[in-house]
Amino acid sequence: MKGILFFDIDGTLVNSHQTEKVAPDVQEAVRQAKENGWLCLLSTGRNIGGIEDYIDLMDGAVFCDGAGFLYEGQVYDLKPVREELLDELRHQVLDLYGGSLIMWGNYDFYADDRQYEEWSALAEKRQKERGEDAEEDMVQKRMKRLNAWNHDPITELDIFLPDEETEKRFMETLNPDLSYISTSASYGRDGKTCGEVTAAGCSKGNGAAAAAERFGIDIRDTYAFGDSMNDASIIQACGTGIVMGNGAEELKAMADYVTDDINDHGLINAMKHFGII
Repeated sequence: MKGILFFDIDGTLVNSHQTEKVAPDVQEAVRQAKENGWLCLLSTGRNIGGIEDYIDLMDGAVFCDGAGFLYEGQVYDLKPVREELLDELRHQVLDLYGGSLIMWGNYDFYADDRQYEEWSALAEKRQKERGEDAEEDMVQKRMKRLNAWNHDPITELDIFLPDEETEKRFMETLNPDLSYISTSASYGRDGKTCGEVTAAGCSKGNGAAAAAERFGIDIRDTYAFGDSMNDASIIQACGTGIVMGNGAEELKAMADYVTDDINDHGLINAMKHFGII
């Protein structure tokens, strides 16, 4: 095994604004990389349910921002958020700060009423734009209302807050047993701020380091491909951090290499540049 390639999904492996499918030429590039001796893993903020359409192309996945590792159908190193912390978070975000949230389990995810309606409307809009033959949106497959949560482990939460000042206050009062990554630079919606919460110590970077250790790979022999601010830790942790041309400007400043836009074969061009394929 030459090393490990870590692939983000949205904005890197797929242009999720247009499709949920990996382009055939990207699929072929990943297969060729595997044939050339590289272990190919997803590194994503999505949960297991959210990667079902991609996992067969890969060897495994670091999921929910490093809160778990999936390999050969088995889940390892799962680090859920404790339930008492979930209660505290819901009170903070919904009641104190006027925000909204989505809680990610291993397969389903649970949204407060505001997010449920917004994401359902988005899924319906995308379905219409893509036509009757379009694949079913992940949201339609897995989203449930918050009150349907049945106490299955929650490994990540998406947090949406009204403005930067509110986000600052939220971060100042966040329980030290939790970690928060602001993704507003990548995913800011209508001027709102947003981010991702996991158990303390979880990150894509730490997940990558653990995966490398599991397979006996020197971290210097790893490549990370990403585009958003939740990729910052893995871009910095891996031997080579590659950011897509469509990526956040803050992330590009951390990269070892900035490739082309996802619509200009950025992933394939980077793999060719480094002799991976």
